[in-house]
Amino acid sequence: MKQDNINYLAVGLFVLAMFAVVMVVLYRLTGHSAESDVYYAMFSNVTGIRQGTTVTYGGFRIGRVADIRPQRRDGATYYRMEIRVRQGWDIPADSVIHVVQPGLLSEYQVDIIEGSSQNLLKPGATIHSEEAVTMIALLHDITEQIKPLIARANKTLTTVGGDLDKKLPHITDSLTRLLDQLNTNAEHLSKLTGGKNQARIERIISNTDKMTHNLAGLSNELATTRQQLNTLLRNSNRLVDENGGDIRHSVVELRNAIGTLSQSIDSIVYNMDAASRNMNEFTRQLRDNPGVLLHSSPPADKAQVEP
Repeated sequence: MKQDNINYLAVGLFVLAMFAVVMVVLYRLTGHSAESDVYYAMFSNVTGIRQGTTVTYGGFRIGRVADIRPQRRDGATYYRMEIRVRQGWDIPADSVIHVVQPGLLSEYQVDIIEGSSQNLLKPGATIHSEEAVTMIALLHDITEQIKPLIARANKTLTTVGGDLDKKLPHITDSLTRLLDQLNTNAEHLSKLTGGKNQARIERIISNTDKMTHNLAGLSNELATTRQQLNTLLRNSNRLVDENGGDIRHSVVELRNAIGTLSQSIDSIVYNMDAASRNMNEFTRQLRDNPGVLLHSSPPADKAQVEP
């Protein structure tokens, strides 16, 4: 019996020791230890936050929420949050603390966004806070913004559906007539391109190809002719440039000859007119008396004729 009591006592002591160890471990894990620094933050809404909520620094766990106390300030209720972080953890003075929800189904956390200031906050200081933007609030805002769009889309679809119901028979009839017309045109096209017409179309295409080749050859010939004309023009220009003095001298001589001829043209015309009259008179005499040409007498001496 005595041995059983000793065994029970040993088991009880072992259980108490393990319980003490578990309590110490839990105390260490939850941050309830003397090796922590206290900071404060003010929030107007602490939805989802309670004592023991995890405190992170850029996503890395550094402490927990120790206490939350409501306070009245400027006619509104604020909540003074006491947080405990690892002792000696440096927090820049311009750091910001806010409530986050990593996932849609995750628990809320308090996260500290590191600042860039070289000055560090001292334990007991108040960290600048920003109000939480939760997934539920974002979804609610998005829903409120989408509601008018959905209402307008519903109204538009209703209007379009009504118009479509009214116009659908006419659209169907128009499509039917269009399909009939397309079928008729397809039959005509088949008749046009079938039988003997197919051979004609092939000949037309062949002739068109030949004409295209001929036009290509003609284009090449025209290009060659153009090159020859350009060469001829260049040669002519070079010839004119080389013989410019002789050409100018010839032009001057020709101008002088034309001037001389224009001065003598009156007398030349007069003599030609007189010769023409004499020829006409001689021709008249020949017609009247052809013998004049054979029995003509020399003209009388002017000295004898004169008294």
